[in-house]
Amino acid sequence: MSPVLDVSRHLSVIEYQGGEILKRVTAFLPEEETYHRACRIESLKVDLLICGAVSNSLREMLESRGIQLVSFVSGDIEDVLSAWLQGKLPRPELTMPGCHRGRGCGRRNGGCHRGQNRLKRHPK
Repeated sequence: MSPVLDVSRHLSVIEYQGGEILKRVTAFLPEEETYHRACRIESLKVDLLICGAVSNSLREMLESRGIQLVSFVSGDIEDVLSAWLQGKLPRPELTMPGCHRGRGCGRRNGGCHRGQNRLKRHPK
């Protein structure tokens, strides 16, 4: 997992249904302004984004587009994906150092937010 969504160059896009992965691709995220990055992520039809830290401006842009964020996540992408599919996120061993569950990270409360993988849910 990339530690900061704002500078990540790639996004793992995962489509799932009923806890089963249907499709998995890696999407390129060009180095662009926050607005263009949010538009690119939205164009990928992301419903949920699991990532590490994310700036407030990018988080707000994504949330205003209906994208749910699970931020402050760190660790191996397979471990994170497995935990999420089992409904076990957040969990301490997959949380960025210095983060306090539900209360933000670092010096400023809410200064970073959790998540960096796109998961697309299909209706059952």
